[in-house]
Amino acid sequence: MTKRLISIMFVLTISFAMISSAVAEVDVSALKKEKTTLQDAMGALEKEFNLNEAKVPRLEQRKSDLEWSAKQVQKSADNWNAANARLEIKTYNYKADVATHNSRCDRTVDTQGEYDACVRSKNALDSRKATLERDIQYNEEQRATVQELIDNQAAQKQILQKEIDAYLAHRKELVDAGNRIQARLDEIQSYLNSCEDAIAAYDRSADPMKDGTLERMKAECGSMFDGN
Repeated sequence: MTKRLISIMFVLTISFAMISSAVAEVDVSALKKEKTTLQDAMGALEKEFNLNEAKVPRLEQRKSDLEWSAKQVQKSADNWNAANARLEIKTYNYKADVATHNSRCDRTVDTQGEYDACVRSKNALDSRKATLERDIQYNEEQRATVQELIDNQAAQKQILQKEIDAYLAHRKELVDAGNRIQARLDEIQSYLNSCEDAIAAYDRSADPMKDGTLERMKAECGSMFDGN
């Protein structure tokens, strides 16, 4: 970005009166004063630009930190998904064993041995159910924890993006303002250079009125220059 910039506050208050060499009445002193005002304001914009640019390292660090934490959150999510898949298999197998138990024991058994086997089967299933319920509760708690990590990650990413967007928008405002002011400074300087060249030609002339250097000076510098 060009270092020739100006504060937006100054941009809003400075009027850009366009000039033309075809206009005879031009106040050169006013143009020089405007040039000085613009140059002073340019320094203010440069400071504002530098303050805005100072945000970049912090924004980049936060972006890097979020990229790292996103990987950690993804690992947590992957671990939960794997644990949840194992729990689903465990639940499926339990339900299948319950169905088998019911088909074998949900009736009047013929022998004491069958009865004892059904009791052992039920006790084993009851123990598995209790363990499964604890696993399901723990799994749900882990899901909530991982979801909180995911939501927080998304929120932090959104906050950072807003700050990045604000930085970029302000940067564009500053650059555009600087470009507009520089264009006006270039215009003023071009006019002043033409005036100075005309004055130099007038000073070198042996007969300014005869060779046209006086008229040229008036055209370039304004009618206030009458050769005296």
